Amino acid sequence: SGDVYSDVAWGYWSMTPEMTFGGGYADSLGKMGYGLDGACTCYYTDNSDAADLDPGKTTQMRLAYHSGPFSMAVALEDASIRGSGDDLSGKDKSNGDRLGASGEIKYSGDSFSGEISGVWRDVQDYDGDIKVDGETYDNVQLDLDAIWQVGAGVGFDLGDTANLSLAAATGGGPAYKTFEGQITSAVPYNQTWWGVSALASANLSDEFHAEIGVAYKNRNGDSVEFEDGADGAISSDGIDSEEWTVLGGIYYDPVDQLTIGLEGEWINNSASVTVYEDETNNGSNDYKYELDAENETFQVDLVSVWRF
Repeated sequence: SGDVYSDVAWGYWSMTPEMTFGGGYADSLGKMGYGLDGACTCYYTDNSDAADLDPGKTTQMRLAYHSGPFSMAVALEDASIRGSGDDLSGKDKSNGDRLGASGEIKYSGDSFSGEISGVWRDVQDYDGDIKVDGETYDNVQLDLDAIWQVGAGVGFDLGDTANLSLAAATGGGPAYKTFEGQITSAVPYNQTWWGVSALASANLSDEFHAEIGVAYKNRNGDSVEFEDGADGAISSDGIDSEEWTVLGGIYYDPVDQLTIGLEGEWINNSASVTVYEDETNNGSNDYKYELDAENETFQVDLVSVWRF
């Protein structure tokens, strides 16, 4: 047995000058190419969930049409891997044999460009153990919604030296991230979310390039309820969270083969949930408590990129 790993593996057939049929492993059509995450250089930063509008790469079959500045495409995708949060790209969760679909409409002009894209992926219901606040619940079964995202983005070329990129999206589906220190392992729950981001970049000279961006995302999780025999029952009113991020970078290209960059990113995340516990399974909700958390991180990175 063996494995093959590739960033992109793609083949296509140009049926007509405008129509192409292709297949392989590549970015989903649901990926947003605008905003902070879609347009930033981001060699090492861009770790915020707020800026992430990328469903990730997947195996797919795609039919695309292109005529002048206008293009559109639809794809049938493999959804057998369920990701973490809304990025869909994690490989740590099995999703069974599932299918998905995606599509996009794009316009690429000299001074203006834009796209509308969407993705949908079926999700297998959860059946397994859950650990909440240090206590493990065995063989929990949860009904999970499908993962979906719809977004739009626009880009403006402000002369020969600067550009502005904007993106907005909304989506939903199961999440596997909770706030650190409260719920000690991932609890699958259905959620909806929306987010916006913007990135401005400029060429300061032939050798120097700078960019700065900001993003915001708001999440709302559905209630969770399950039982575990003699260990009691637990339920929650859902998880509400929001995240802000600001990212910037300046890059120096002394020669074509080398880029030296200084990047920085600030992330602020807050979340809250109301949890009810019934240790006797009598429906009396013996314990009720609020879990609140706020996390703030800041990082600065020096990067170098060599090209041979």
